[in-house]
Amino acid sequence: FPSHDMGGDWLINYQGGFVRRGIAGSLFLYLSQVQGMSPITYVVLVKVLCSGIIAAYLLYRIHTRCIGFLEIILLASPWGLMFYVNDPLGAQRKELLLIATLCVYLWVAGQKYASQIHNLILWVVLPLLVLAHEGLLFFLPLFWFADCSVKKAGNLDAAKSLVKPFLLAFIAFLFALAFKGGSENSIAICRSLIAAGVSEST
Repeated sequence: FPSHDMGGDWLINYQGGFVRRGIAGSLFLYLSQVQGMSPITYVVLVKVLCSGIIAAYLLYRIHTRCIGFLEIILLASPWGLMFYVNDPLGAQRKELLLIATLCVYLWVAGQKYASQIHNLILWVVLPLLVLAHEGLLFFLPLFWFADCSVKKAGNLDAAKSLVKPFLLAFIAFLFALAFKGGSENSIAICRSLIAAGVSEST
């Protein structure tokens, strides 16, 4: 990793018990144990996949000349693609997961299985993203904007449909706040990663 701090954040796991931000690292550690590759390999693959989804979605929108409000936000916001310009190392953060998920949410709108995919994202993916990083909760209103724009729903109708899945994500947020972890968790996490071949500096 160019930045050990950014890399380490992706590798926090549950080896020392439930702790905030640990779900992604637990998945990578499990895949590492099953497949025999370093957890870092999976982190890099996820980053590449997320970046590819974001780039493909925006290029599609530009090609079809369908740039809307949310696309402008993704292009111009300091936490969006401008993050790569302002702070290339910081752009490795877990916001990539949420931006890629939002792009999929927008991309499938109007498609045959849009309703099923949207429900999967709202009820399953968003709470998992909050468990990956509790700060992502504060980006969830973007999905309300998405519903208002792609479904042509009224502001109140869109808000009503998102209350329950957002509440589930908020419960995940409360769990993350309650289980911050301590030195014992950190030691167990580091031992599990070193055993999986991750360098001590990371």
